[in-house]
Amino acid sequence: MAFVHDSFFKFVFTHPDRAAELLALSLPSKVLRSLDLASLRLLKGSFVPSELRETYSDLLFETPLRPSANEQPGLFVYLLFEHKSAADPSTVLQLLGYMIKIWEPYRVRNTARLPPIIAVVVYHGRRRWNAPRTFGDYFAPSPSIEALNPQFRPLLLDVGRISNESFRDLSVITRSALSALRYAFERGEGLLHAALPSQVTDNPTGEVMDYFRGLVSYLLRVSPPEEESAILNIVRTPAAREVVVTIAEKYINEGLTKGRTEGALAERRGVLRRQLEKKFGLSDDERALIEGVDDLDRLAAALDEILFAESKQQVLDKLS
Repeated sequence: MAFVHDSFFKFVFTHPDRAAELLALSLPSKVLRSLDLASLRLLKGSFVPSELRETYSDLLFETPLRPSANEQPGLFVYLLFEHKSAADPSTVLQLLGYMIKIWEPYRVRNTARLPPIIAVVVYHGRRRWNAPRTFGDYFAPSPSIEALNPQFRPLLLDVGRISNESFRDLSVITRSALSALRYAFERGEGLLHAALPSQVTDNPTGEVMDYFRGLVSYLLRVSPPEEESAILNIVRTPAAREVVVTIAEKYINEGLTKGRTEGALAERRGVLRRQLEKKFGLSDDERALIEGVDDLDRLAAALDEILFAESKQQVLDKLS
C-alpha cells in the first residue's frame, strides 16, 4: 500500500508551487527568507534504484539563495523531499544515502565546496513519529565519544499536526491533498470533506480536473469499497460525479479494491525476489516463501528492509 501513497504524493508535489508550500510549513523563517522559492525547479531523475521507485519516494528541487551581504552571488541549495506513510527507522540513513549520491558528481569534479541540501520528511501516519530523528540516534549512548558522532537531522513535517491557521493559508489543492493523505489513516467525515472542497469538486476543468481524477483514484484505493457512496454524498455536479462512478467501476472491474490485486502482488514479489537474488541469492524454498505472500504491506516492509539488511533473514523475517 505504501506505493499508492507515494504515487499520490509525487503526483501532487512535483509542482514547484505546491512544493514551496511544504517548505513554508517546514523551514525556519530565517531559512525560508533566504531562499528564492519563486525560482524553485524540479530536478529530473531519482536517487532511488529504478526497481524500488514505487517503494521509496524522493523529490529533488533546486533553488538559488537570495542575494544578500552575507551570501555569495550564484549560490543555490538542493531541497530533498521524502514522503513516509509510516515511521520508518531507516529514514535518516536512507536520506543520507540520497545526499551522498547528489554530492557524488562534485567529488568526481574535485570541487572544494558542496551545495547545501535541506532534507524534509513529509509524514502522515496514524501515530506520532517514533523512529530516529537524527543520525546520532542510531548510535548507542556513549557520553565520552558522542560529540564525535556524525550529526544530521532532517526536518520532519507531520501532516497530522499542522496547525489550523497554517492549513488555512495553503492553496486549495495542497490543502486538499494533505487532507487526503491524513484521511488515508485517520478517516473521519471532516477530513473527507476537507479533501473534497467545492473548489475542486464543482465542475472541475483543466488542471483541477486532472487533480480531481488523481484525488478520487487515491481515495478509492486507500478506502473500503463503500467509500464511493461517501464521496458521492459530497460531490454534487454531474461532471464530477461521473468521474467518481467511472473510476470506481474501473477499480471494481479490474479487482483493484484497496489496491490489493494479483497484478500488484506479483510485481512486488518479483522486485523482492530479484533484489534478494542479486544481493544474497535464494534457495527454492525461499522463492516459494516469497511467492506465497499475499499481503502488499508485508512485501513493502521487506522491500524497505533490503537496502540496509546485512543478512537475507532480516528481509525474510518481514514476510512472516
